[in-house]
Amino acid sequence: MKKLLSFSVAILLILGANIGCSSVKNDFKAQKLQEQVRLLKRAFDIRSDTLGSIYLSEWESKALPKGADGWFAIPKVDRVAPTYGQALEKALVFATHNARYMDWTSDRDFIRPDVTEQIYRRLSKEQPGDFIIIPARIKGYRGKSPGELRSCVENNEFGVDAFTLACIIIANPEIFRSEKENQETVIINCPGDKVFRYHSPYFIFMSYNGNTDFGIHTPQYECAYQTSATLFMSGLTWDDLESK
Repeated sequence: MKKLLSFSVAILLILGANIGCSSVKNDFKAQKLQEQVRLLKRAFDIRSDTLGSIYLSEWESKALPKGADGWFAIPKVDRVAPTYGQALEKALVFATHNARYMDWTSDRDFIRPDVTEQIYRRLSKEQPGDFIIIPARIKGYRGKSPGELRSCVENNEFGVDAFTLACIIIANPEIFRSEKENQETVIINCPGDKVFRYHSPYFIFMSYNGNTDFGIHTPQYECAYQTSATLFMSGLTWDDLESK
């Protein structure tokens, strides 16, 4: 895995040196929740049916937080695999082009920070069943590194982890439609994860070959075409978490 990720970082450096950093045209709209759930259940072989169409329609009738791109269905990690790392490994097979080359060691290498763990524990408790529904911003804060994000986000807005973003990509095949049409490259950071205790994971859509790949970089990595994926919480703020 480390060899592959080093290769991914090298590709990023080449791209950063040779292609213009275009503005991200975030005209992406989330698929209907029922279709998202169908695609995710098929990908992960989730057989139970705990989310009815009426329940999902009720979510979609709610007002989105300012800045959110839509409502997104995310399987609970334990419905996909026994550990977070194993669940992420499964998700990357469907979300990226490079997962099949990975010598995967994510159980040891991937860390969900305490803030992320608290958020997902709370969501799982509030929403029984196989899935959680979240409002999320997918390509926000263009040009900001993961290390800069805390000073930019809303007080109730938090970074998503790599598993969550992988599921969003699986359930929303048109997520990079604008980039494909305009031949743009875009990075989406996952600020809710850490790799090897320090690095930040990301997904990158590469305009030169149309592939979506996965890699890591430092929280201070600078690039004009990087963005970040975040989720919004109701009744929970950074002030609440940082005061504990």
